[in-house]
Amino acid sequence: MLSGLISKLRRQIGHYLVRLWPGKSSTGSERAVPDFSELSAFEQSVNYFAREYPRFLDRKMLIQLALQVSRSLELYGPGWNMHPEFRPYTKGIIDTQIELLDVYSRTRITLANNTHGLGLHSRTLECMAVGGFVLTHKSPHDFKPGGMQTSFEPNVHYGVFTPDTFQQEAQRWLTDDVGRVKVGQRAAAIIRQKHCWHHRAQQILDDLDK
Repeated sequence: MLSGLISKLRRQIGHYLVRLWPGKSSTGSERAVPDFSELSAFEQSVNYFAREYPRFLDRKMLIQLALQVSRSLELYGPGWNMHPEFRPYTKGIIDTQIELLDVYSRTRITLANNTHGLGLHSRTLECMAVGGFVLTHKSPHDFKPGGMQTSFEPNVHYGVFTPDTFQQEAQRWLTDDVGRVKVGQRAAAIIRQKHCWHHRAQQILDDLDK
């Protein structure tokens, strides 16, 4: 029975990842972002195995690598206290933007990862905006739209690692306080130049004019 379910998931997974999820938005248009409470049991399974579980595996490996370098680690967000090995490092959920930015600004290294390789998401940009140092993984998508190297240069605006180089890179940046601060400052300057809300608004207007 389990093998049959897995086979069905494999056949259907591509379809469910690229199609628009069912339902309408409040404006009546098709909704590209799912309301997970409306998904069928099968669709929830697809979402879990295709999106949530790979993300968990990546993050688990990243935390295990980080703990080999330093025990000074803070984990935020739901669910981490369910894992005994990570429980000593869990700090709960951040409720306010002010608290989030405070964590970014006082943290020596903010670890970032994503399963799709598109690094230019809100958490990365918010951390950089307050001068925080981001250490993230190298990706084959770094030069594609949404990739880190479309706006930033590794080791100039952020740190970069692979699974094989994580320990070396993390130790390097932890001990280089001056270099780490300079990287954060350079990244913040790029945010001010390219990645504020008025830049996004102008980008949308420019796209509409095309």
